[in-house]
Amino acid sequence: MVVHGPRRHPIEVGYLWPPKGEARFYNGVGLWTDGRWRCNLVLANVKGVNEPWVVITDEPPSLNTLW
Repeated sequence: MVVHGPRRHPIEVGYLWPPKGEARFYNGVGLWTDGRWRCNLVLANVKGVNEPWVVITDEPPSLNTLW
């Protein structure tokens, strides 16, 4: 998946993954190649889970978003 930051420069989500046991929160990112769809993003790399989590939301991103 490709996202766009505030400057609309595209980046692969794989470059944004947090270390194991941490989460990162992003406000107002654009989704996909054109960055047209704006949302908030939560990336989490949970200990004991094989794959990292990605949550796309219209709510303010927080740890509560994961639960």
